Amino acid sequence: MHFIPSARPSGQFCKRFALVAPAFFFAVLCGTVHAQGLGSVSGTVTDNTGAVIPSASITITQTEKNLPTRITSDSSGVYSFPSLPPAGYRLEVVAAGFETYVQSGVTLQADQSLTINVNLRIGATNTTVNVTAEAPQLNMTNGTLNQVIDERRVNDLPLNGRNVAQLTTLVAGSVTAPNDSADQGQTKTFPVAV
Repeated sequence: MHFIPSARPSGQFCKRFALVAPAFFFAVLCGTVHAQGLGSVSGTVTDNTGAVIPSASITITQTEKNLPTRITSDSSGVYSFPSLPPAGYRLEVVAAGFETYVQSGVTLQADQSLTINVNLRIGATNTTVNVTAEAPQLNMTNGTLNQVIDERRVNDLPLNGRNVAQLTTLVAGSVTAPNDSADQGQTKTFPVAV
């Protein structure tokens, strides 16, 4: 008979695993939690005639933290900032032979896909066009209907039993489904929004 070594891990391995495994899972969990609620800003850079402007330098700055992020538009004039935290932003677009475009007051909500198309005018780059009025912030990326309900509204609105799920009926276009159309059971608390 041959002796088969035990497949049991050594005591030292178990101690190291017991210390490393929780740290690893905590790091993964933090990364997942941190990534929730990010929005995106994208658009196309064009000139007065509608021709696309490739290689334009686009900078979006989180105004509260003065944190800039820079990218360059592609050959089709398209740019995209895919993962931005909800906050206020300032958008600046610079291209050779065109005036600098600056738009302040851009507000990005959680999970919002914001499209800001930029039309540059011919001129010197040291001339700046400031857009101070907030442009309509429409989701032209997909057909999702969503709305952010801020803390003030949650606190001020009368909620029957303080059930936060009732806030889903505040989104434009949603209606509460009749009780006979959906079997939610006795313990479900979310209203059906259609």
